[in-house]
Amino acid sequence: IEEEGRIILRIVSTENKLRIIVEDDGTGMPDSRVKKLNRQFRNPENWGESSSAQNSGIALTNVNERIQLYFGMEYGLYIRSVAGIGTQVEILIPQKADLQVLEGKS
Repeated sequence: IEEEGRIILRIVSTENKLRIIVEDDGTGMPDSRVKKLNRQFRNPENWGESSSAQNSGIALTNVNERIQLYFGMEYGLYIRSVAGIGTQVEILIPQKADLQVLEGKS
C-alpha cells in the first residue's frame, strides 16, 4: 500500500545551540508514549529501560544517550506528538560541536 506523507526538516541556529527539528504528518503517538520517551531521555537512571518490543523507542534512546554523553545532559532529543496528527522530534546540540565527535572519530 502506497501512501503519501510529509517530512519537514528545520534547523534553527542560535549563538550557542543548534536545534534540528524533524516533523512528519504520520499516525503520531499516544500522549502516554510520548511522556514515557521524554522521561527516559531526561533521566540517565532510565537508560536501557526500553524493552525489546517493536516500537520501544530503543533507537531514539540510544541516539539521545550518545548526544548527552558527548555534550552534556542539557542536550539531546525531545518528542512532541499527537495521535492521528503527526510527530516532531527536536535534536538539540551545541552550535560549535566538535565535528570529529559527530563523525565518530573521537
